[in-house]
Amino acid sequence: ATKCSDISELTPIGVQTRICRQKYPYPTGKGVKKPISKICGRQCDTCPATATPSQTPSVYECGDDNDFRFNYTDNKSPDQKATKCSDISELTPVGVITRICKKKYPYPTRKGVKTLISKICGR
Repeated sequence: ATKCSDISELTPIGVQTRICRQKYPYPTGKGVKKPISKICGRQCDTCPATATPSQTPSVYECGDDNDFRFNYTDNKSPDQKATKCSDISELTPVGVITRICKKKYPYPTRKGVKTLISKICGR
């Protein structure tokens, strides 16, 4: 698996369990390791499944479910763009990910108080 969405496709279920127990230096690939179960909460069943996860407080702990949309184009690398949380892991180099995680967007209603993308997307 190279991204969270790959975990649910792994078989048998024991492979998913083992991967969720592993630790990875997140988000930069260096430094302090974080349990994959915290990084990929929905795929590791550590986040509650709800009808509208983007509207619940659990999103702050577990990351967004990609219902929330935003429009980010990196100033230093204009070809690097993201419109949902799952797009962030595809951005390169790591500096782009660092910059997007420092951006704020009105969340969850797209109006009012702005929240860091790092909080919205659980990064």
